[in-house]
Amino acid sequence: MKMLLKNITPNESALKISYLWDRRASFQKINEAVMVFYHKLKTSLRLLAINYSTLIMPLKMKNCLFFLLFIFVQFSFAQEKKEPNKNEITILRNKCRDFLRSETTYGTEQSYILTDDVIFKTDAKGYFENLSQDGSWSDIDYKSQMRGAWRPSWHLYRTMLLYRAYHKNKNPKYLSAVHNAIAFWIKNDFKCENWWQNNINTPFAYTSLMLMLDTDALLEELTFLDKVIIGRIPVYKATGQNLIWQLDNEARVALIKNDIEVFAQVMKKMQEVISISAKEGIQPDYSFQQHGPMLQFGNYGMHFTNSLLFWMTITSSSSVAFAKNKQQIIFDYVSKGLRWSIYKKRMDITAIGRQLRENSGLKRGDNLNVNSKMIRSFDKGDGCRYMISGYPERALKDCKLTGINSFWRSGYLVSRNQDNYMISVKTHSPLVSRIESINTENLKGPFLNDGVTLIQRSGKEYSNIEPLWNWSMLPGTTGDLTTDPKGKVAVSSANKGLFTGQVSNGNIALSTLDYDRAGIKAHKSYFFFNGLMIALGADINAPNRENLITTVDQKLYDLDKPLLKGKNKEEVSWMWQDSVAYFFPDRETDLIIKTEKRDGNWNLVDEASGNKPVSGNMLTAYISHKSSTSYSYIIKPALSLVETKSVKVGDLVKNIINTEATQAIMTDNLLIAAFFKAGSVNILPAVAFSTDQSCIVIIKKEQGKYHLWIADPTRKMENINIMLGGINKNIILPKGDLSGSTIEVVL
Repeated sequence: MKMLLKNITPNESALKISYLWDRRASFQKINEAVMVFYHKLKTSLRLLAINYSTLIMPLKMKNCLFFLLFIFVQFSFAQEKKEPNKNEITILRNKCRDFLRSETTYGTEQSYILTDDVIFKTDAKGYFENLSQDGSWSDIDYKSQMRGAWRPSWHLYRTMLLYRAYHKNKNPKYLSAVHNAIAFWIKNDFKCENWWQNNINTPFAYTSLMLMLDTDALLEELTFLDKVIIGRIPVYKATGQNLIWQLDNEARVALIKNDIEVFAQVMKKMQEVISISAKEGIQPDYSFQQHGPMLQFGNYGMHFTNSLLFWMTITSSSSVAFAKNKQQIIFDYVSKGLRWSIYKKRMDITAIGRQLRENSGLKRGDNLNVNSKMIRSFDKGDGCRYMISGYPERALKDCKLTGINSFWRSGYLVSRNQDNYMISVKTHSPLVSRIESINTENLKGPFLNDGVTLIQRSGKEYSNIEPLWNWSMLPGTTGDLTTDPKGKVAVSSANKGLFTGQVSNGNIALSTLDYDRAGIKAHKSYFFFNGLMIALGADINAPNRENLITTVDQKLYDLDKPLLKGKNKEEVSWMWQDSVAYFFPDRETDLIIKTEKRDGNWNLVDEASGNKPVSGNMLTAYISHKSSTSYSYIIKPALSLVETKSVKVGDLVKNIINTEATQAIMTDNLLIAAFFKAGSVNILPAVAFSTDQSCIVIIKKEQGKYHLWIADPTRKMENINIMLGGINKNIILPKGDLSGSTIEVVL
């Protein structure tokens, strides 16, 4: 009998009975499923020339159900399935289903909240009323092959909204609409040219729907899950967040199948991805990389926390709960990494990634704030560790996020003082990839990691600036202003300068960029200390100098906060706008300042955004290099106009060295320097520092001792010999995953 049933039982019918039985469905629903099983079994017996009437018909109808259930049990044993822990898997499934049915941030896949790939033009009631008889929506382009915001995927997420509405109103017409919409998808089985949509996104939405429906799921819907969706979930050589997404889908299937063993295995695999290493994922500096050594805070790195916090919450207090040390890695990643990129609710544009769309920075701030609250439900300790800038909470009102964070693994550095200001710089090199421009996203962004510096006070200086930016002259960059950011030269090139990196002690820092791209070369350094940034450029060369410039800033211009400029008593030029002061110590600087109204369109930056014309007032300040090969400027945020007019540059910095070999600044008892080759400088008249190799260094004298912080941007050197005040020292540099990081020495 077992072998017979194993060969002839209609698998989908048996699956339906199992699904309903495990969920303690009503007798009526189980009986209906069993009768389907009965009729299919009858057909199978006929095909095998077995007289089904001698097997089943003599039974009274009231015994038919129990006989068939007995056969089903035999079938189950034939499949040799291990019985799961029913109580725990039920609890886990219910928690997951409740999350998906809720109106919380986690009710919809986060990529849609972050990027508006799904345009929720109306609510579930509107989608219900506009659903066509065939289960489609007329405003969706089902033939679309857009790789990023793939239009057909809107269908499944709208269907999720319909079910949430049904969960509230219990209107059977809404449930019928859900089944009708799913049937339309099954009939067409839409596919995209982008594998991510087929292997990750569609399985996510479909398995989520099956979990939400639970016992309301139809046989044909479950069959489509088994025969089509599950087979697409495995991703070829998935790593980082792509692997987490795959495991996320496998976990949902395990819950649908009521399989605690598989679910436990998936949770174990998911935790194995949570680590700190130089592989894709969380880096030793708490940045996040995906697609190679590429900073991905706002894309894959944000989804990483979304996915894992979801399952950490689902599995909490269960036998498959995440290990404490794995939880702590996620908590530290948010505290020491992600939240540093948020200023006054908005994520830094250079940290977002390729999905630059309207309000993309603000949405990521909102998302991370939700994550922060979830983390604090686990970690009851110091809530200030997870405070997100711009989201006031009474319990966190005294929290501060001040200092400098050097994400040296990913070429990103942030200097900030609570909500007073934030300055960031983003670089790339052969060791750090520039942000990608793919899937019709970030269409003008090839120069976004070329030393871009963003100076923020209000937090709105660059908010939704993308369609208005001149992407050939981004703040902090050196380049040819006639270069087309969408052209071949920009798209096919990258910085080749290896001597690009950072040194930092948490309060003082230097980011150095050896720039060598598309024929333009320059030594560029950004110094951070005492609440200011000094930018130096030297040895600037290009085949054609006519349009060679360095952009000081390019930001939105608030007409209510006018630009002022002048010269101080030292004849040093300055400009001031909205409490940010800019000083230009070199009297020969050819500075051009423009304010203008500009028009733009979001579809020129991101195809998925569609035709969205915008206009705004812009302020641009840049330095021409027609006749100069260097520049120097100082930016001091949170400075009044009165203070700006009276500032002496000598009070900000005692000495500036800006040559082909060395870029350095000195103040009382402080040296910050980039040695592009072996060299020496005098810290004090009688105290010199020298190095036998290129390096970047901070030296500070405190209590009679010299504290030295040093790093090798090339990540190649094993040791370096220095001399300071007549003292020789051989310094062993960090190795392996920590190569290129800062090491401290006291002399």
